[in-house]
Amino acid sequence: GADESEQTPCLPATVTQTIETAPLDGSRILGMDRHGWREMWFKRDLYEGEFWQDEFDSEPEPTLWAPLPV
Repeated sequence: GADESEQTPCLPATVTQTIETAPLDGSRILGMDRHGWREMWFKRDLYEGEFWQDEFDSEPEPTLWAPLPV
């Protein structure tokens, strides 16, 4: 498997925030769930409801977030 240090970005504690403070406007963020850090966004869908989305369509359940690196 891949080295875990390659999968986990080094984020300063001052940048990492609880998911309750994350933007819910569809902005892309770095979110952390039980699988690690990855890019995700909050989605509002008329039929499916409101949920976090990622490029794998896995509906992650993040607990922490940080802005994407510039």
